[in-house]
Amino acid sequence: MALTSVPAMVGRGFYNAHSATQANASELARPVLERAARAVPSASPFVMADYGSSQGRNSLAPVRGVLSIARERFGPEIPFCVYHTDLPANDFSALFQVLQSPESYAAENVFSYAVGRTFYDALFPPDTVSIGWTANTVHWLKTIPCTVSGHIWPARGNAEERAAFSAAAQADWTTFMTARAREMRVGARLIVDAGGGDADGRCGAEAALDCLNESLKEHVRPEEHARMVIGGWFRPPSDYPSFFENGWRAPDGQFLKLLSVEHHPLDTAGFDRYLEDHDAHAFALELTATFRAFTETSLVAGLDRSRADKDALMDAVYDGMRRRVEADPRGTVARWDLVVLDIERSE
Repeated sequence: MALTSVPAMVGRGFYNAHSATQANASELARPVLERAARAVPSASPFVMADYGSSQGRNSLAPVRGVLSIARERFGPEIPFCVYHTDLPANDFSALFQVLQSPESYAAENVFSYAVGRTFYDALFPPDTVSIGWTANTVHWLKTIPCTVSGHIWPARGNAEERAAFSAAAQADWTTFMTARAREMRVGARLIVDAGGGDADGRCGAEAALDCLNESLKEHVRPEEHARMVIGGWFRPPSDYPSFFENGWRAPDGQFLKLLSVEHHPLDTAGFDRYLEDHDAHAFALELTATFRAFTETSLVAGLDRSRADKDALMDAVYDGMRRRVEADPRGTVARWDLVVLDIERSE
């Protein structure tokens, strides 16, 4: 039986402060986004959808790039609308603060909105979106199909468990693309910045997640650990072009085609600095904070409701992870395979 939906990222601006790796991934994908922005047809209003924005900081540069190109191509008189979407539990207060900050893309005739719904649902009326952008999101599943034996990470599960997550990820991808196909105008583009994995869902972060899992086993009750699952699955990069082979026709008739696929290796932020200064403590702090930003809410969901010490407990859990990473930085650095897709609705 499926478990609850995947929780949002850690709030109070924590994800904004500790998502440099995700920002680096977005930077690698941004040239593809801007190339697409130079090709989409004019529309008034011009609508950009930011699917899975989290707390917004990593969305600013991609939006600024598209806005600049739209203004250059179509002039300042065309209204430019940006919709930042994420789960209802997302820290939208942090997002709104970022949109009011000096870093913001705010300008005359630019309008920002937030949508608190999963991107596995339809979020816009048909034929609305000119350009869509989603970064570091599509590995998160709509629902968690099962728990994982002895671990928090599906790729470390047994064959049956891995198969359940793989099947859920394939179904979710079709659901995601069906919703996007309805929303995209003819000629619109969708840029997907995704992580790749192998046939067993391994994505390059397993050693770091093993450190977190070991620390959890030290600090939480066995029945709590048994409930803890991080609901992500990284699909093999070859799955994406296979899905779009000869184009893909959505159930409502829209036709999508894959224009390009790029691959980029990506280490956890801070590892290049560690190779220069050999400061294992600083690197371990940065890596642990990065992982805490996207794992903590999933893990807290497995704790007994009666616990009054959740904050202190999780501090201890992540400090245990930090100590393990510090003891072996080279062996625990996460090495991601970034896959960037440029998808067009052609009819």
